[in-house]
Amino acid sequence: MDIERLNRELEETLLSVLAEAGLPLRSGAGTYVDDAYFVAEDSDRDRNIIELDFTQIKHRQESVMIKHLADGIAPTAWESLEVLVTDGGEVSPQDIADETGRHPGSVRRALNRIPELVEREYGRVSLRSKYIADLVHDAVKEAKEATRRAAEAGAKAIEAAERGLDQSTSAFIAWAAKHDIDVRDRDGEELRLEFGVVDDIKRKIREGYDLWTAADMPEDRYRMAKIQYEKEIDSGLRSIEKTETKSFASVAWHHLG
Repeated sequence: MDIERLNRELEETLLSVLAEAGLPLRSGAGTYVDDAYFVAEDSDRDRNIIELDFTQIKHRQESVMIKHLADGIAPTAWESLEVLVTDGGEVSPQDIADETGRHPGSVRRALNRIPELVEREYGRVSLRSKYIADLVHDAVKEAKEATRRAAEAGAKAIEAAERGLDQSTSAFIAWAAKHDIDVRDRDGEELRLEFGVVDDIKRKIREGYDLWTAADMPEDRYRMAKIQYEKEIDSGLRSIEKTETKSFASVAWHHLG
């Protein structure tokens, strides 16, 4: 009886996953083909198709990742996550220690602090899901980008100081470098600001405007600046990534009011 129930649950789970992925549950569509071990024919067994809420699971995993980022992830944990993302699959704490130069005990303690992100079994450790792996990959990438932007901002501020620009002008240059904004300010041409992916473009343009005017640079030049930016929007599709990135172009004054 238990085996029958288990078999039923496995079949319902499989059918539910196929349905969620948008694959047909009947033969004849060309999706399923006969081979030496499998006959592609319909079954008359009564099975329930359960609606799987992958969105809720994703939101839960995103919340866990955001919580750890907000609380601050220890350097050893960061390095361990980076190894897991880079190597893929499963590795041992000793492998992580060897690759990062950390003590194995430090690695184990770090992994114990992030149980929602990693799974440990029989001396091996892996990320809990592919989606968690994607989130960790993005977080590691963003951390590296933030470090690069900070270094670039510092270098540009020093360069501005050496060129004799005042502190207010240097602040605008450093702000643009920090947020990875490409500023094109050439004589005889319109000012151009090229942003990457931005959640609130209006706020970003206002920040730049305040710094620009504080540096006594022409207000009208900034207001007439050509703006390019990207934004993640709902794709309206199921069973794949819920968002897609789209590019937009506008003029600064549209966002300044």
